[in-house]
Formats: sequence, structure tokens, C-alpha cells
Amino acid sequence: MCGIVGVFNYRNREPVDRGLLRAMNERIFHRGPDEDGFFEIDGLGLAMRRLTIIDLSTGTQPISTDDGRCTIVYNGELWNYKELRAKLEARGRHFHTHCDTESVLLAYAEWGDACCEHLRGMYAFAVWDAAAQRLFIARDRMGKKPLYYYDNGETLVFGSEIKSLLLHPSVPREVNVQGVADHLTLRYIPAPDTMFKGIKKLPSGHWMSVDRTGPRIQEYWNFQFSHEKPRSYEEYSEELRSRFTDCVKMRLMSDVPLGATLSGGVDSTLIVALMRDLVAGPIQTFAVGYQEESVSELKWAKIAADRYGVDHHEVMVTVEEYLANLEPCTWFRDEPVSEFAEVPQYLLCKLARQYVTVLLTGEGGDELFGGYPKCHTDRLARLYHLLPRAVREKFIGAMVQALPFECRRLKVAEQALRYPQAQRIPMWFGSFDNAHKDAILSPDLHVSHDVGRLVEPMLDRVRGAHPVEQMLYWDLRAWLPDNLMMKADRMAMGVSLEARVPFLDHELVEFSARVPTQYKIKNGILKYILKDTFKDKLPEEVISRRKAGFLVPVSIWMGGKLGQYTRDMLLSQEARQRGYYNAREVERTLELHFSGRQDFERELWTLLNLEIWHRVFIDRIPEPPAGVPTLAAATS
Repeated sequence: MCGIVGVFNYRNREPVDRGLLRAMNERIFHRGPDEDGFFEIDGLGLAMRRLTIIDLSTGTQPISTDDGRCTIVYNGELWNYKELRAKLEARGRHFHTHCDTESVLLAYAEWGDACCEHLRGMYAFAVWDAAAQRLFIARDRMGKKPLYYYDNGETLVFGSEIKSLLLHPSVPREVNVQGVADHLTLRYIPAPDTMFKGIKKLPSGHWMSVDRTGPRIQEYWNFQFSHEKPRSYEEYSEELRSRFTDCVKMRLMSDVPLGATLSGGVDSTLIVALMRDLVAGPIQTFAVGYQEESVSELKWAKIAADRYGVDHHEVMVTVEEYLANLEPCTWFRDEPVSEFAEVPQYLLCKLARQYVTVLLTGEGGDELFGGYPKCHTDRLARLYHLLPRAVREKFIGAMVQALPFECRRLKVAEQALRYPQAQRIPMWFGSFDNAHKDAILSPDLHVSHDVGRLVEPMLDRVRGAHPVEQMLYWDLRAWLPDNLMMKADRMAMGVSLEARVPFLDHELVEFSARVPTQYKIKNGILKYILKDTFKDKLPEEVISRRKAGFLVPVSIWMGGKLGQYTRDMLLSQEARQRGYYNAREVERTLELHFSGRQDFERELWTLLNLEIWHRVFIDRIPEPPAGVPTLAAATS
């Protein structure tokens, strides 16, 4: 597990500034404090930081082929590298290490652009092909590992984190104003864009080839919801049990200590249950909680921990710790992703790093098997729109929106159901509705307010699928890589911890797309086939527990220190001068929320995160916050 950076002057092949390349690599020291490595040739500089997980003694990068034709820098883990190695050896390829990096390198040497078709894992890598005089860059199918780039028509600058790119003199540190508008709706920026002008994400499941003609980007993987003749429920269930058990087993591959998150929800509990079957020795698990017991998951995590006899660890998060870590987490993240759970997730990883180097996590189960309440509610949209508009807006809408603060989910659902599919799908997890966004954005900000332009092209690829499947497709191709996975990667790598996600194995994703919707959601039960298949492994309290997500007591904290912090930030002179918002509408939103007349918690959180991000990355040079591991500190 590593971080990578690179500079390619692909037009004029001018030498890369060695000191600059090293500075870019040092900026992501936290991703790999164990080793660094460099490769330089006319016009190209590659570098990497390594966190040693597998083959601790001979996995040093960069690695080159025997003939010197190909050289790789690599970030990730390959679950099938031993099988791939055997296949390549049978084809005459020779290995000098026992690490997965060499399997990726020789897969490229053997199959070229088609190499990714042979890889099963999480990765972002770059290969210099001296014979073809080109650079080949790829990102894993599900976007578990990040890869950013900037191209000015002469030079390509790329890396695992944006903060490295910003050190290059050709890369501007400017705001993508369209991203401001999109973030107000989505709470993140979908690929290929970022919040920085000109800096792009390589989308998940894509590769890039760069030679003297410039970059060329190609998708190498996608999945479709199958219309094959359905098999019996029992056959699907049996295959799910076998496949997911294998997914967990693969991710136990490590030469260093590993553990798992344990929230007491179905997904993390199931992973720990299967680990208990597969691991002979002690298992380390980690949970986060709060003094506010109404939103703390420690009770549920303890039930699961007792069931499986694990070594369980807990971290209690206070509002003071939460506030103290908002800016550091923003620095790790590079882009604004307005999620309440980010700071607790970071503190959980910080606790886990005291005991392990690898952590299995439960993201992805809801997106694969229909675990969100919106999967129920969205099916009402067609019926809702059959009602007269006056009934929808003046009667149902007015009645629901007048409900108290505690009815947030119902109010969000009613707002979302008002809109056509392409606008409704991102609203389930979004922030501002269209009317509020139109009111709060400055008329001088010349951007599109229609987020449907991002959703429609993606939905066009699955038009024949069930409406719930279309929603899950957006979640898997946008929400997961650009929100959940990006956040999970940054919070874990911020403390030099590798996070592994068994549910997002691409073969399991392809299998889930073949499972009929009626088996995913049955008799009102979300994730039915997952819960039913593994009911013998899970406590009944966990199976029957209402879907909660990663809970954070933000609503409670907003009544005290967090609320005051939010007001101070959004009403500050700096925020008023940004030019993004109608200041009076911001004041009105604050007043309505804190008076208790309306619930604008998500909206205010989105504005707050944008303001924090602006201060960390735009108002000043984004230097590492206090306490972040750096090369200077490690060598002093």
C-alpha cells in the first residue's frame, strides 16, 4: 500500500526537477512512511511512498522488467497476485520478488492495455513503457484507490493526492466554481471533476495512455444488471455465501497485523463473523461512540464483539475533539466531502493504527444489495406523480414539511419525490434542493444549477434495468468512489493504515447485478438475501436492527459549540467575500435552523465544509497540520 506521484513532460521531454519530484513525494509521506523510491528518465519522473504490507523485504519500488522496458510505481493490493504470477510464469515471465507489484508490472508487459482485465484488487499505478515511449496509468474498477491528474497540453502531473500536484508550478490552486454548485446538491464532486480548476480524477475502471500526442483515456470495465433467466433463490443464496466468504478470506492476506471495524450493523458484523471462522488467533475490532447514547453504536458493537470473542476497542468522540479535527481531516481529504462521519472515522482509524496496519471495513453492502430506505421510498415516485400537482404541493408537501425536526427522513423523502428521476436519485443523499440552491447561489456565479446533467448519462447505460437497480448503479459508480471510498481512503491513509473493503470485490459486484431485485428487497426487508443467507452467522439483534448508518450526534452538538462554530464561520467576513452565495439567504437559513422552525442541518454542514476547505486549500498554502507524520519529523 503506497502513494504515487509523477510528472511527464510529454511534448518536449525536458528533465523533471528532481527536488520538485521529491517534495511532491514527501507531501504524501503519511501514505507510506516505510520507504520511498524514484525513477527518472528524459521528461519523466515517477516516485512512490510505501507502507509495507506484503513481502516486507523485497517489495521495494520502482520495479523494472529484466530488459528494462517497463518500470512501475504502484499503490494498492492485488488479491489474485499468486494465481496471476503462476499464469505469467507459465508464459515465460521471471519474478524476482514475492510482492504483488511485480505481478502487475509483468501483466502489463505481457498484455499491455488489457492488463487490468487480469487484476483483482484495489490499485492505482503507472507504468513507463520505454519501447512504446508512453506512460500507462490505471485505476481499479470500484475506485477504492485514488488517482488525480492535471494536463496543460505539454505536461501531465499526477498522483494519489491533490496536495502533491499543487506543489508543481504549472498546477493552479484555483476553485472550480461549477463544483461549488454541484457540491451544494451532492455533497461531493463526481468524477472526472474535482473542486480544483483543471485538476481531474481518473474515473474508476479507466486507464490513461500518454505519449507525445497527449493523454488518451479509456474505460476498461463496467457492469450491467442481468436479464438472464432467474435461477432459484436457493442457488443465488448459496453462491452469495461462497463468494462473500472468499472475498473476506482474500483480504486476510497480510504480513502485518490486521483487524476490522465493528459498528454492530449487518455488514461490519458479518465480516467479523467470517473472520472468526477463518482466523485461528485473536481478532482486533474497533468501534466509535459518543457520550450521547441515543446515537452511539457501542451497545450494538458490544453485542457482536461478545458473540465472536474478539479483542474489542472503543473510542469516544467529544464535540471538542470533533471541532479540533475538522481542519486536519479536510487537509487529508483534498476536496470537500460534506459527511458528518468523517472525523469519527479518522479517530477510529487512529485508534486502530495503534494495534494493526490493515483494517477490514463494511462499506458497499447497502449499494450492492439494496440496504438504504430510499430503495423502498423511491418506488413511490411513479404513484406520487400521478396525483394532481396541487395535492402534492399544497396538501402533502406542506403537511410533511411542517412536521418537527425529528421527521427529517420523511421530509427529505417528500422533497425528493417531487423531482424526475435524474434529479431525484442524487437528492436522497444530497443537501440543497433545487429551490434552495437557486436562492442561495449568487446570480454572479455563472454555473449550471442542474445536477441532472451529471446523472442522465449514467442512467442511460442502465435504462432497461429496474428503477431500484438504476439507483444502485449511480451509487456504485458515483457515490461510492467519489464520496465513501475517497473519504475512507484518506482517513485511513492519514494514519498510515490500509483499509480493505470485501463487499467491493468487482466479481461480487458483478454477481450482485445478476441477483433479482425481489431477492434484495423482499417483504419490506432491505438486503433480504444477505441477511437471510448469513442469518446463522449474525446475532438476531443485529439482523432486526433498523438501518442507522454511521451515526454522529451533530444535531445535538449543533445546539452548543458546533452550532456557534458554524455561525461564526458562515457569517465571517471571509465567507461573505467569497462571492459564491447570497449573504442574506445564508443568514435566513441560519436563522430558520437555529430557531427550530426548519431543519437545515445538512445544508449548513455543506456550507461549513466548503468554507473550511477554502481556508485550508485556497486562502493559504496547504501545509501539513500539526501532528501529521512528515519525512522531516521521521528523520529528525
